[in-house]
Amino acid sequence: MRRFIYTNVLGKSIEFNRETGFMLTSIDSLSSNDVTINEVSGSSQVGATATSQKIVPKTITFEGDFPYSWSRRRTLIDTIAPGINARIRMIDEDNNFDVFIDGMPKRSPYISEDKVYQTFQFQFYCPFPFWQETSYTNLKFTQYISHFRFPRSFSNTVYWKISERQMLVIDTIENRGTLPTGFEVTFKAETAVTSPELLNIETQEILKMSSDFVLQAGDTLVISTYEGRKTVTWTRADTGKPENAFQYLTDESVFWQLQPGDNIVRYGADDNYEGLEVDISLNITYAGV
Repeated sequence: MRRFIYTNVLGKSIEFNRETGFMLTSIDSLSSNDVTINEVSGSSQVGATATSQKIVPKTITFEGDFPYSWSRRRTLIDTIAPGINARIRMIDEDNNFDVFIDGMPKRSPYISEDKVYQTFQFQFYCPFPFWQETSYTNLKFTQYISHFRFPRSFSNTVYWKISERQMLVIDTIENRGTLPTGFEVTFKAETAVTSPELLNIETQEILKMSSDFVLQAGDTLVISTYEGRKTVTWTRADTGKPENAFQYLTDESVFWQLQPGDNIVRYGADDNYEGLEVDISLNITYAGV
């Protein structure tokens, strides 16, 4: 069974199912995407040559009905309100699949005037036309291996470890989705680190901070490469306030994407990379559902 939940940025929400009374009867463009293709053609050429292609935003049309009551009608109008951004979440319980898409109403609900069952239709505009998993896939370069367990024989003369820190400078992260996707990388400094970086081994694309950028102990740097959400945020330990650090990116830096399948990545720094803890998280992206 599929469940659809509409939640706007003001916190108002509707779930479309039998319990709430709001039933969906038709959904258009859940799986499809439109692509604009530019092409050129010579005077004697057969066909044409595609020069570029662009995946454009999409509009999803929802239709349904509900047993009439004034409160249900008001809930539909007040939740799917014009000018209010929202998120639609789809939960497929049969296939253990939980994804979302962000956007805003392109057309707020048209509702019939019947006194028993009222039908409705609304259109949801999605600037980023792909669905993303609600849960994150994470890669931690630093791991802690436990060495302590009960029963335990203690010694006053022989040293023993409770745990051991293992650092992996190079590792592989899998993108299980249909398409390339952005990600979020977090650098946390345990000791002072100069010019942290993250490199895509295969493409040699890099995210790198300038040589005068220093993370002090306790500082955090978060870089997001998601489409429409590209950010570089530096949070200093002494103030706790996030600040924009875009200006510290080097000219060679690229907001690169994780390709479908395995991606080999490496982190580093100009000085004291051992003082870093680095995590990568991503939302798996799907072309349609």
